[in-house]
Amino acid sequence: MTVKSFFKENTLLVGLALIKLLIHFTTNTGYGFHRDEFLYLDESRHLGWGFLEVPPLTPLIGRIVTALFGDSLFAVRLFPALAGAAMVILIGLMVKEMGGKKWAILLACAAYILSPSFLRSGTLFQPVCFDQFWWFLSAFLLVKAVRRDDRKYWVGLGIAAGLGWMNKYAIAFWIFSLFIGLLISPGRRVLLSKNPLIAFGIALGIALPNLFWQYSYRFPVVHHMTDLAATQLVHVEPTGFLMSQLLMQFAGFLVWIPGVIWLLAARSGRDFRYLGYGYLILLALLLFLSGKDYYALGAYPALMAAGGVAVEQWTSGRMAFLRYAILLLVVGLDLTALPMGVPILSIERMEKYCDRLAKYGVEQRWEDGRLYPVPQDYADMQGWEEMAANVSKKYHALSRDQQSTCLIYGGGYHHAGALNYYRKKYDLPEAYSMNSSYLLWIPDHIHFDNMILLDNVWEDSSAYFSYHEFIDSTHHPYARDNGYVFYRSQPKVNADSVIANLIRREREKIGH
Repeated sequence: MTVKSFFKENTLLVGLALIKLLIHFTTNTGYGFHRDEFLYLDESRHLGWGFLEVPPLTPLIGRIVTALFGDSLFAVRLFPALAGAAMVILIGLMVKEMGGKKWAILLACAAYILSPSFLRSGTLFQPVCFDQFWWFLSAFLLVKAVRRDDRKYWVGLGIAAGLGWMNKYAIAFWIFSLFIGLLISPGRRVLLSKNPLIAFGIALGIALPNLFWQYSYRFPVVHHMTDLAATQLVHVEPTGFLMSQLLMQFAGFLVWIPGVIWLLAARSGRDFRYLGYGYLILLALLLFLSGKDYYALGAYPALMAAGGVAVEQWTSGRMAFLRYAILLLVVGLDLTALPMGVPILSIERMEKYCDRLAKYGVEQRWEDGRLYPVPQDYADMQGWEEMAANVSKKYHALSRDQQSTCLIYGGGYHHAGALNYYRKKYDLPEAYSMNSSYLLWIPDHIHFDNMILLDNVWEDSSAYFSYHEFIDSTHHPYARDNGYVFYRSQPKVNADSVIANLIRREREKIGH
């Protein structure tokens, strides 16, 4: 099929994908950068086969997009928007593969396009949006492979799963769940051929460089997940996790829940039953591991595709009016939740909006388990340039001699990342940190006798410097981070030796 014929046969799909793009193109610069985006941008400047938090694919995409289009907020968020548009196309194609027609496509794609959760992930330059793409592409290719038993789809599945691993390790849970689902479903006969082994071999081959990297660094993914479990996952409750599965898609449940029923119980959904089993197995896995609610997001596009087909089949003839009703409900209700997906309101108006939601039990609970006035992601987009400006003000007040031996240090990856993003604008030297993957590229030896520290933690004094001065903090009322700026000088010890020893000890923990 040529590109021209594809567009001709899928005009509706292309139009829906353009709507998805338009939403992001007109809203994704509403607030500033998210704290995590700074990390992936800095990782894109230090490419390798892995990082302490993530595999290498998202930073590689960051390197490509900044090389081609620059590092503006719109440019950095371009690929997440494109990934979301590609998902719309894939959902429509899966609907067709399941036997659905126009109404099934409209329902499934509307549920996805206006989902607050998928709008949020499609806004931010993070592994999450690409993770969802690889999850769904894997499911789509598995459907093709099982129905056609054609090796090319198994090869494609292996490539998608391998690249998914190189983007985010969580795809292993989805592939495992789909495998078990297929094993206990009527379609398990395809597992008797060599094709699944070929797919596994291709995926393993793609993932192998990262697996060697993990081995050489003593599997930092294990340490990362251990820390995550201790600081964030400990706040995850099973009832809250399951309730979030409903709320994350908001009105989309009118589509994906029929999809689950159709996959598990309908005769016409029998050939795709493994998708329903896979979803249930995935939920059980995440509940057992106390996973965050959004970890399951990548499974929902397949359920939406199935749901579109289910509603279309169940509302034929005299019941056809229900199609209109469900579509209007999905679009109408999801539009009221649009501010939760994309930053279309000022942050002040967002707080008022969240106040109204709280009256209906929809509260903004962050990863620490506490309630706050706005969503955590939105708070994570506030105050970063102000922090860089505060650091710059102190740095440029120093003499040239002091500047030449001044260390700019970020207590967290987000502090160092924000300073490095704005360093050209504010004429700052590179900022360093030992937090997260910054430990991989901080120099072994740094010569300095004074420093500017940007951190979220208040410190009354310094163990290593006689002079310790508080300079400023962020004054943004909605910023999650305090952005404390401290200046230190007159070292009590040999600062070069102290930081070299600290770097060495931290690196020894990861075998570096």
